[in-house]
Amino acid sequence: MPRTFGALGRFAGAGFVAFWAMLVAGTAMAMDSCSGEFSSAALQPLPQPAVIALDLSDSTPTNSTLGAAFTRGMADAGAQVPGSQPATVQLRLTYSIIGQGGSNPGQDDGSSRLWSGNSETFMQGGINPQNPDIPTYDSFHPAQPTQSGMLILRAEARNAANGAIDWIGSVQCTLQGSDDQALAYQLGRLIGGSIGQRRSRIVI
Repeated sequence: MPRTFGALGRFAGAGFVAFWAMLVAGTAMAMDSCSGEFSSAALQPLPQPAVIALDLSDSTPTNSTLGAAFTRGMADAGAQVPGSQPATVQLRLTYSIIGQGGSNPGQDDGSSRLWSGNSETFMQGGINPQNPDIPTYDSFHPAQPTQSGMLILRAEARNAANGAIDWIGSVQCTLQGSDDQALAYQLGRLIGGSIGQRRSRIVI
């Protein structure tokens, strides 16, 4: 039976929506401040509506500024952030910077063993956080080039009502440049565009 023009229009519209969704997702994954890989695991569905708030351990000026850039990135990627509605999801970040120029140059704090080239292994173990909660280029030894540092970041989305971990994301990337706010914003876009979904070693 021949398809009607309306049916073709609906089919084309659905295809366009799918294509647009993939295009937006690809844009959210792009990062020029840190190049590497991203993986995530959905342990259980996020609360609905999923209103996501960044859970910072302190409110220092650096943390607040970078937290605002990260939250703006999440919102621009399509995530719902607190406004008129209270948060139903708390997002916690921990990270480590390893390699030449890292915050502990010449010392092995065990973070490298947690990754070992396997994103699933990294998701199972915690890593030692540095201050502030969001990585900054100020963590580097001033005599070393920032480009040589590797950022390993873990994001946990927790149910705000009971603290259960619903989703875990992990980033392993080589830092580029020196713009802290750009790094925080792009990490926010990456996480905001992926939270609640499973990703397997996506190139960023």
